[in-house]
Amino acid sequence: MKRLKRYLCLLYASLSLLACSVAIKPSTQIDIHDKQGKQYTGYILMGFDTLSHIEAVHIDGVINLTYEPDSAQLDNQFVLAQVPIGSYTFTQVETGIKKYELNDELKWDFDVSPGRINYIGNLEIQEHLMLGYYQKNVVELVNKSSFAIQYLQATKPSLLKNIKLVYQGPGNDTFIDYVQNQFYLNASLAMPNNASARSSAEVLNNE
Repeated sequence: MKRLKRYLCLLYASLSLLACSVAIKPSTQIDIHDKQGKQYTGYILMGFDTLSHIEAVHIDGVINLTYEPDSAQLDNQFVLAQVPIGSYTFTQVETGIKKYELNDELKWDFDVSPGRINYIGNLEIQEHLMLGYYQKNVVELVNKSSFAIQYLQATKPSLLKNIKLVYQGPGNDTFIDYVQNQFYLNASLAMPNNASARSSAEVLNNE
């Protein structure tokens, strides 16, 4: 009977998550040693390149996700968040001008792998005002992995050192693997130098 109640509670919770949308909350504190969490969740890294007023980004998948930025304008900014593993797709982007329904003309789907930083691309939005009307609006997902790597190196180097970054956006990317290998190589080469520096300091202190 207890097992049945537990199953019904889990089923109800799952249906509730599927029925509504869960807000994407940027990760501030990340436990890189959480082995159990790595089995069922991954991190999504999403970039924004736009001067438009973004109100919400909607993503459907294992659970439905919604990102509502604190700042309306997101020019060259990134969001890192932990979400359940599985398949997702961008469905709608809301700006201060209109709602964009994302169709199948471009690749809007992506996967989240467990225990990985899944870079899913940069969302670019261009809205041009011509003769009082907004025309030639462009919404697309593009690969700017070099900027994504720069962001992680500058803001979360320890995370990049301990959790593998993979590309899950449209098209293919080999640049990420190359840069990560260089990053790991430089980190390993720096370790003996640091050890030597500590040894030298200890000798000086002893003298």
